[in-house]
Amino acid sequence: MSSTSLLPSYVGDWHSKVVDADALCEYLDHAIRAWRTEAVEAKNEEGLTAPASSRRHLTALCYVDAYQSVRASVFGETLQ
Repeated sequence: MSSTSLLPSYVGDWHSKVVDADALCEYLDHAIRAWRTEAVEAKNEEGLTAPASSRRHLTALCYVDAYQSVRASVFGETLQ
């Protein structure tokens, strides 16, 4: 039995797809910028001062960290 037979049928042949590095980098950069904006907006709208944070603010920061981690793993650097 192949390992792909254990996957749902909608997954298809995912492991043979080629990912365009430029498109991936653009996607990650867009996501990082969007979540950074969300973090700033959450902090400003809720009048937070350091180190206080809301759930919305912390969630945004976690997503920034997650996307930065993927970017660092794939491209060897984070978005400044």
